[in-house]
Amino acid sequence: MVIHMPLLTQRNARDLAALTSTARELMLYAIRVITEMQGIWNGSESNTGAREFGPKWIGLLEAKQREQFGRACFYFLSQ
Repeated sequence: MVIHMPLLTQRNARDLAALTSTARELMLYAIRVITEMQGIWNGSESNTGAREFGPKWIGLLEAKQREQFGRACFYFLSQ
């Protein structure tokens, strides 16, 4: 049995198929990256997330500013 599909012989249909395959792979890659970023930010069962380091780091920075200059230099930290 021979199946003849005339649209596949045209370049436009092949290009569209290649572009949709590329777009699909890019979307899957983006989803994997976002999932990894969420895991790093929020943490998992085995490790703490990066969002917990933010307040600790800002607190240490404020303490260092007070030690060196006698006050906190960052306006946005006091709000």
